[in-house]
Amino acid sequence: MKANRISIAILVCLGAAALLVGVIKTPESRASASGRPPVQDSPRSAAPVQDRSAGHAIAAGGFAPSNWSIDNVALQGSDATATPTGTSTATRTATPTSTGTPPSPVYLPLVIHQLPPPATPTPTSSPTTTATATRTPTATSTPTTTRTATPAATSTSTETPTATPTAACADPIYVTDFGAPDGRWLSGEDNSSAYGTVSGEYQIYLKIPNASYGVTPDLVLPADYRIQANARQAAGSGGAYGLIFGARAVGAQAEYYRFVVLPTAGQYLLEKRDLNGTWTTLIDWTSSSAILSGAQVNNLRVDRIGTEIRLFVNGSPLQSYTDGSFAGAGRDAGLWARAYDSAPVDVRFDNFRAGCGSDTLFFDGFGNTGSGWGAGENGNVKWSYLEGEYQIYLKVADYGLLDTPYLYLPANYTVEADVRQIASNPVSLGLAFDMTWNGTPYAVYQFLIYPEGGAYLLEKRGLGGAWTPLIDWTNHPAINPGNETNHLRVDRVGSGMWLYINGVNVNTYDDGELAGVGRDAGLRAYSYVDFPAEARFDNFRVAILP
Repeated sequence: MKANRISIAILVCLGAAALLVGVIKTPESRASASGRPPVQDSPRSAAPVQDRSAGHAIAAGGFAPSNWSIDNVALQGSDATATPTGTSTATRTATPTSTGTPPSPVYLPLVIHQLPPPATPTPTSSPTTTATATRTPTATSTPTTTRTATPAATSTSTETPTATPTAACADPIYVTDFGAPDGRWLSGEDNSSAYGTVSGEYQIYLKIPNASYGVTPDLVLPADYRIQANARQAAGSGGAYGLIFGARAVGAQAEYYRFVVLPTAGQYLLEKRDLNGTWTTLIDWTSSSAILSGAQVNNLRVDRIGTEIRLFVNGSPLQSYTDGSFAGAGRDAGLWARAYDSAPVDVRFDNFRAGCGSDTLFFDGFGNTGSGWGAGENGNVKWSYLEGEYQIYLKVADYGLLDTPYLYLPANYTVEADVRQIASNPVSLGLAFDMTWNGTPYAVYQFLIYPEGGAYLLEKRGLGGAWTPLIDWTNHPAINPGNETNHLRVDRVGSGMWLYINGVNVNTYDDGELAGVGRDAGLRAYSYVDFPAEARFDNFRVAILP
C-alpha cells in the first residue's frame, strides 16, 4: 500500500433504472384510483401570528491540541476529547503537551494515534449536559376551522411520472464481521496500545491512561453514506469508543469527524478536527437513555446526508447537526477508542458496515407537463404547470389543494422541494407525505410553512379521518419571509420524521401510524382571509434512504 494514499477501494456504481421498477405507478394504476383528482379543502389551522424573533441556533466550541503531527498518514499527538465525569455532567480537560517520544508512524490507511501526557490533566470547566434532541412535541391547540366539502375537479392528468435516472450506490459499500483478516485493518502493538483482529472482533487495547487510537479501512465513500458498528468495552473502566467519518488526509495533515460514546456515563459527543489541527466541539457531552452501560454492546450509527450529520445509538436517533466542512464524495471512515484516567481499557468492535445514503427515485423540475401531476380549474382553485414550476392558484378564502404525482414509496425516504409565495396575499404551503388513498377518507402528514409569519406546522390526517396537529405553528428564523424561495425537506426513517427548512433541521417527531411501504408524497397549499393567493413549487425530489 502506498504511503500517501488513504483510499484504495473503488466504488462500483449501478444504473438506477432497476431501482425504479415498481416504484412509480403506471397510468392504469392512477386511473384505477377513480381518476383521483387532487384533494381540495379548507385549511386545518388558522394562520399563525407573525413573530420572527423566535428560534434557536446551535453553538459550537472547542479547543486545539498542542502537539499533533503527521508523518504521511499516521497521526501522533494529544487527543482533544475531554474526559467526562459522573453520569450527568461532563468535565473538559486541557490538552497538555506530550514530552515522550512518539512511536514510528505506520504507513497504512488513516491511523489516529494518541500518546498519553505525562501527568493527569486538570479539569478546566464543567459544562451542563443538555437533554437529547429527539423529542415528541405536544400540540398546544386544536384547530377549529371546519373543512368544506371537496369540489369536483374539472380534469386530472393520467400521464406516467418521469424519473430522473442517477448512478446508484452499490450497497453495502463495505462490510466486515472481523471473522477473517481482509488486509484493511491495522494489526500491531507499541508502548501505549495493541490493535488488531481478535476472536472475530477488532480490538483496541489501551495500556496507559489517556491513550487513544483510531483507524480506518481505507474506504472511498459517496457523498451520502451510512456508517455503523457494534462496540463494547470488554475490560477496564472509564473508556470511550466511537466512529470516525468524513476523514481525509492532505499531505501531512488530516481532517475528520468523531462520534464518541462514553458507556459508563451514558453520554455522547460529536467533534471535528480540521487540517490545521484545530478541534471544534459540535455537540458537547450529552446524556441519552439509549446508551447501554458497562460491557453491553452498543450499536453506533452515523448517517451523512448532504451537510447533515445524524447520530444514532441502538437504532434511536440522538441529534442531527448541520456541518458541511468535510462533505462530498471520496471520504473515509473507521473506529476509535480511548482510555481516560485508568488503564488498561479493552474495547472491541464488530459488524462494521459502510452503506449508501440516498438514491433519487423521482425528480421533477416541472419542465415536462406530462410528468404525472394534475392540471385543472374550477371556481375555487386552479392547479397546473406554469413557466417551469407547479402552480396552485387559490381563488377564494380558506381553501386548499393537495396533489401528488402518484408515487409508490419505500418505507424510508426523503422528500424535498423549493416553495414560494406569489404576490402579497399570504399562503401556507409545503409538503405532503406518507399519503395513502384509503378510499374516503385519505390519510396524510403535512409539513407547511407560513412565510408571512415565519412559522411552520406539522399535522396529520389519520387513518380514521381525524386531523391532529403534531407540531403546532412554531416560529423559526430559518424561514425566508414574503415571496422568497424556501427549500423544504422531510426525511422519513421508520416512525421518525426529520423536518428541514433551508438546510436547517428545525424539529423531529416520532409517529408511525401512516408509516410503511407504498405511500405517496406531493405538494400542498392553503389560502386564508385574503385572496386570491398563489403558491409555486419547483425541484420536487424523492430519494430512498437506507
